[in-house]
Parts: sequence; structure tokens; C-alpha cells
Amino acid sequence: MLSQVPPFVNFMRSNMDVPPFEPVRDMGALKDMLTEKLEDYALEPGASALDLVLFKDALHHVCRIHRILSQPRGNALLVGVGGSGRKSLARLAAYVAELKVFSIEITKTYRLSEFREDLKGLYRQAGVANKPTLFLFDETQIKYETFLEDVNNILTSGEVPNLFPKDELGGVLDELRPAAKAAMAGETQEQLMAFFLERVRTNLHVVLCLSPVGETFRERCRMFPGLVNCTTIDWFTEWPADALYEVATRQMASEDLGSEEVKKAVCRMFVTAHQSVEATSRSMWLTIRRRNYVTPTHYLETVRNYKALLAEKRTELLSKSNKLSGGLTKLDETRVQVADMKKVVEHKQVVVSQAKQDCEELLVQIVQDKRVADEQEKQVNAEATKIAKETDEANAIAQQVSAELEKALPALQEAEAALNVLTKKDISELKVGTPGAAAIWFNAKRIGPYITGSPSNWVSV
Repeated sequence: MLSQVPPFVNFMRSNMDVPPFEPVRDMGALKDMLTEKLEDYALEPGASALDLVLFKDALHHVCRIHRILSQPRGNALLVGVGGSGRKSLARLAAYVAELKVFSIEITKTYRLSEFREDLKGLYRQAGVANKPTLFLFDETQIKYETFLEDVNNILTSGEVPNLFPKDELGGVLDELRPAAKAAMAGETQEQLMAFFLERVRTNLHVVLCLSPVGETFRERCRMFPGLVNCTTIDWFTEWPADALYEVATRQMASEDLGSEEVKKAVCRMFVTAHQSVEATSRSMWLTIRRRNYVTPTHYLETVRNYKALLAEKRTELLSKSNKLSGGLTKLDETRVQVADMKKVVEHKQVVVSQAKQDCEELLVQIVQDKRVADEQEKQVNAEATKIAKETDEANAIAQQVSAELEKALPALQEAEAALNVLTKKDISELKVGTPGAAAIWFNAKRIGPYITGSPSNWVSV
């Protein structure tokens, strides 16, 4: 019902020095203005962009926080589960209210001493530098419950006991002395301290972000009453259906699901699933008295997981598609190569067929030549056998002739020796037919052929 009441703001009229609080009649104009402030905030030095979806409830929360911060010594307690946008909306409201946001950073070695040092810096910024400041503190930064004790003191009295040692406090007050003198606040230490604390309470606004889950929130409110008594409570309840749908639409804006109808259906599916889990959790509480907290963080994680799964499946399908496309391309290339190879094979088949025919003809010729060669080989072998036989016979005759020659050589030698003793006188006697010449002639005719190699006649002898 509260979301149906128009929010009251004083920042819609920027041309006035002290603009009045007035109801917002045009929520579209309010959304456009806060969207512009979000963009300007992202351009601030050292600031990071706020990932906010300004749905209707978020606009109401920003206006409500801004109205609290615009009040003198206005402090806020933002109660809601994690992921509901408490810190981001508080930062946006502080930027609209022109406040510097101060927040601590928790580390493993962060103790009470480090927290006190951060509070000193906060007090110097708000009290000495005189800068309107927002101290943003949430339950994740409560490492020790003593932190809340100091925060409770800031809310109730504005003073943290023993925050500055005496030596440091003197330096702080000395820095503040010119401003106190100008404001005619006095120059004694007590007056300077009172002026310092008054400045801190005027410039410092505390925004606490706590979760109502469990018994911790109740115990803290009981132990530190300033958390409730000195703050204005803003409850961050469950996101309505239109907020869930707008957040899903924002998250899915960059996704291509084929058509806007499909994208809208997917966003409605997120809303239905989240609200059905919330209804089941309420039913479980009523039935078995067990709590199951369904936070906006779970909703955002569901959308992000869907996007991650969608990207993963798209990558997987794209990889398979690329493999299939590559396979089809290879098949096409192979088909072309096979067609070219078929042409080459057909041409080679003609060449091979011709070569085969030539080989067959050559084989026939070789067979015929082999037969002729075999016949010639047989004849040559026969001739060789015959020649070998004749050679053997010739060798036998030669051996026989050699034997007979050896037998005849002594007689030849004796005849030559007898011829050597013949003289011309003996030849002349033989010619004239002296007694005994007939016997000599007979012998000469017989041995003449052995000497001259031809039938002997008298002249040759």
C-alpha cells in the first residue's frame, strides 16, 4: 500500500536554492532523473558504476533515504535481506543529497584498533574538514560486536569515548580553532570540543544496513537501543512481480533469444519460479515452522546462472556446428578431389590398357624369341659337343704325332748330322752317278719331305 502513495522529494526542482518537499506526480520523470544521477555517479573519481534497476519500489526507497538524509542529524536503518539493494540505493541517495560516502574495508587483520582509526578519519572529515558525510555500515562489516557499541554512541551522543588520545586531540582542536573563532564558539578546550562534536553531528549521517534473518538482529536492537531510537527504519521487503520482471529484463537485455516474445516469456518464467519458491517457503514455515529465506540475491543468481548456462550451451553448440561445418567442407573438398582423381584414373586406365596390350605383344615376341634362342642354344650346344669331340680327337692325333715325332727326331738329327758332313764334291758325285749313288738318292727321297715339307726332287735336295 505504501508504494501506491507518491514519494515526497525536494530534488526535482534544481533551479531553486531551498526547494520544498512535494509529491512526485510523474514517476517516469523521477526515474529518468535518478538514471541520469546514476550515470553521473559512475563518472565520479574513485567511484564504480552501480548496477541498479530502478523499478518502482527502488525509486520509493531512494526517495525515502534521501528524505531521511536531508533531515538534520537524520540517520537511517535499512532492514532487508542480502541482495535487496540497500547499500547501492543508499549510495545513490547520498550522491543526490551531495554527501560524501565513508565506508570501511574489512581485512583478515582488521581489529578494533583499525576500526577506531577509521572512525578518526570519519570524524576529521565531518568535524574538521566540515564535509557533509554519510557513514555507510552493514552487517558484513561487523567483525566484532564492539563495533556496534561505537556506532551506538555516534547515534545517541555523537561522541565515541576515548577515540582521540590527548596528544592527537590537541592537534585536532588546533586545526579547528580558526573555524571556532570565526563562529564565535569560544577557544577553551571544552568549547572547542563541543564545537567539534556539534559539527560532527551536523555533518555526519549514519546509514546502517542490517538483515532481519535469525535472532542476531533482535539481540543487537536490544543491546544497542540507539540503532532503533536514533534512526528511521526503512524495511526492504520482497520484490514485487513487476520489480522481478524488470530486473530480469535488464539482465537479459544483451541476450539474443530469437525474438522479443521469447525473451519476455523467459523473464516471466523467472518471476513465476521465484514467487513459487517464496510461496512454498511460506507454506513450509506455516507447516513445519522452518524458515527458508529466498532473497533477491538468489533471484539474481538464478538469472546469471541461466545466462552462464545459455552461453555455455551456445559455445558447445557453436563448437559442434563448426565441427560439422568443417566436416561438410572437407566432404565437399574430398568430393571434388575424388572427381578429379576419377578423371585421372580414367586417363590412366587408357594408358595402362595400352601399356598392357603392348606388354602382351612384347611377351609374345619374347616367347617367340626365346623359342628361337632355345633352338639356337640346342644347335650351339650340339656344335659345341661336336667341336669338343673333334678337339679331343685332334688332341689325340696331336699327341700321337708328337709321339711319333719324338721317335723320328733322333733319326732326323742323325740325318742332319750326316748332311752336315756332305760336301759339294759328294753332291757332284751323286749327280754323275758314282757307285753307291742310287742308295743315297733313295734315302734322300725318303727324308726330303720331312725337311722341306713337299715331295723331294733332286734340285730341292
